[in-house]
Amino acid sequence: MADEDGLDTALARLLLADGRVPLASLRSALDEARAGRPRAGEARGERDGDDGDDGALTATLVGRGLLPADEAARWLARARASRPGESARTPPGSGPGQEGSRGRVAPWQPGAVVAGVYRLERRLGQGGMGVVHLATHLPTGASVALKSLPMASDLELTLRFQREGEALARVDRHPHVVRVHAAGLDAGRLWLALDLMPGGDLAARCAGGPLPSDEVVALGRALAAGLAHVHAHGVLHRDLKPANVLFDAEGAPRLADFGLARLVDERSLTQTGQLLGTPAYMAPEQARGDRTAQDARTDVHGLGAVLFHALTGAPPFTGRSAPAVLEAVLRGAPPRVRAVRPDCPRWLAAVVERALAREPRARFASAA
Repeated sequence: MADEDGLDTALARLLLADGRVPLASLRSALDEARAGRPRAGEARGERDGDDGDDGALTATLVGRGLLPADEAARWLARARASRPGESARTPPGSGPGQEGSRGRVAPWQPGAVVAGVYRLERRLGQGGMGVVHLATHLPTGASVALKSLPMASDLELTLRFQREGEALARVDRHPHVVRVHAAGLDAGRLWLALDLMPGGDLAARCAGGPLPSDEVVALGRALAAGLAHVHAHGVLHRDLKPANVLFDAEGAPRLADFGLARLVDERSLTQTGQLLGTPAYMAPEQARGDRTAQDARTDVHGLGAVLFHALTGAPPFTGRSAPAVLEAVLRGAPPRVRAVRPDCPRWLAAVVERALAREPRARFASAA
């Protein structure tokens, strides 16, 4: 299966870069192919010349009517050829002048207008999940953060970018969750227009050392309320950490960066055994890659880890390398809060330590 998974991914990248299959349809088909559950009526051996070695994604795409069988075979051959090196730039059946037209997307520059209504002012930052610009909504003059990612980017990043937009749209309009105003595709880039958070993030605030206990109490109340709202709308965050807590102009904290979110009524983008998240703040079930064991209590653990860092100035699990941190998450236990921060109120230390319990059943049942 490892070879087929690799072939399916290569095929999906080519289809995504060319725009041949809509992103939402491609993601759904890829989820189904990875799960190894083809839809009724999808059979690999029904096409003339089938060699029995096509990826599961091909059968799914043909069975859903997203690609004709003969075209799917050409795309599959292209995917096989692309795997040893760079992805092929010319899709099967491309006409003159189309070569490479979607393989490389020029970066947006300040002054560009996105979707006819958002003018980019300046770049705010760049990370693994895209570039963020300060932008002006021309009809109203409002400032937003516009996050973008090339469609031809890494397949998993592209799918997660779309998942972030879906998750934020589902949990919209809560005072402690970053709001998405609009989303779309323009000039080969996916984009999200989000609330502008001029107050920075919690990681920067913690860089100066532990926060006062009363600030941590207020922070915990706000984030727990936002997290309860997220869970009530069927979303798990799964990457809670200080860098993903942003502050608005009034200093109110908000949950941000839902790129690893899971919509609980849909299949995950990841398979059991695949690791995701930030090791120092992970729950043990995440560190094991046990997707089936992850629920609201996984995020409760993440919130406990964020509050531990705010109280002590360091994450609950540390090590000299990522494997060492994961080993600490799986085998060790975080320090007692009051051993690091003696002036922390006992009740607050108890709340944080219960949230960080190794076994989910020993944690709070919900963020609420």
